[in-house]
Amino acid sequence: MSSLILNEAGLLVNDKKQPERIYQKFVTKYLKDPRTEIRFSNSLNHRELSVKTQEDNTP
Repeated sequence: MSSLILNEAGLLVNDKKQPERIYQKFVTKYLKDPRTEIRFSNSLNHRELSVKTQEDNTP
């Protein structure tokens, strides 16, 4: 199984945190809103991609 998670906390590839320079390359290109999280997983018979943005609950 392969996985990727990109959010404001960092970039994880197969559950391993990636170096800051690689994170910065992806975060500036793909995360226009810091509340966004991109997840991808791939296994033998299943692929999943989700992009979620947390709601801003400030009054």
